[in-house]
Amino acid sequence: MRRSMLLIFVLTAGLLQAQNNLITYSEPQEVAGVTISPTATKVVIISPNKDLSLTHSMGHERGELVGREPNGEYRYELTHNLNEDEQDDGFCKTTVTVSVAQGSKSSALVLRAGKCYMGTFEIPFKFSCVDESNDKAVYPYEGKAKVSFTSEEADLQIKFNGTTVVEDGKPLQSLGYVEVQVSKESGNSGLTVYELTFDTNSEAAGTSQFKRPTFGLRSSFSNTLEVQLREGAQLNAKTMFKYRVLLQLVETVIKTKKVLTSATMQLMLMPNKPRKTGSLLLLRDSINKL
Repeated sequence: MRRSMLLIFVLTAGLLQAQNNLITYSEPQEVAGVTISPTATKVVIISPNKDLSLTHSMGHERGELVGREPNGEYRYELTHNLNEDEQDDGFCKTTVTVSVAQGSKSSALVLRAGKCYMGTFEIPFKFSCVDESNDKAVYPYEGKAKVSFTSEEADLQIKFNGTTVVEDGKPLQSLGYVEVQVSKESGNSGLTVYELTFDTNSEAAGTSQFKRPTFGLRSSFSNTLEVQLREGAQLNAKTMFKYRVLLQLVETVIKTKKVLTSATMQLMLMPNKPRKTGSLLLLRDSINKL
């Protein structure tokens, strides 16, 4: 049993280290030339990750999402109002913790009165796309076809067969046979709708590339996602296609828990004698699954 528990501990440590290595983090540093109230101190975290938690150990304050940076990343701010003792000392000693569901980082900091500190935090994510097209849907305009993408990202870049038609969330009328419109979804201002309307009477519409196009989607801090029409579908007159673009975080923690749970249960069920060899093989196989 002791050997089994030791192997579980080694496995846990290895998997958590792999998860930890995915996080890119720079601990908050004082921002030169930026001052705030002399009775407070502020921590700012810049991150592409949503639903980020920002807390510290010496107060009840929590970070708030205050906006987005010019490059599309999110800005979280935590302001700590110094108590009387901290005001007399001119600083606060605290541990700042930045976390999302998939991982966290902490820093022991000395935050000085009237100063602002800034750091960064990122767990990588990737685009995915869900085809929400209705096979029976008809676009009710002669000589036209429409493809739309709905996303929480307001700064998408979209390419049609390699030509950029949307840049930083703004339409480019770079192709004479493609009209682009960008707007907020009705009833949900948090979603942006990118609509591409195609002239199916144009000369380009007769080509196989037009009928079976490749769309390239990218935001300012993500991988490029290639989207093609479903098998057998073509961009013809009165056709319409609808896609929902999602950002998915790397599923390292979920994978870690599944592998660890599987390894733990199998180790516990193994008979005493073969446990040494079996445990080592299980450890090897579990790590290879990552």
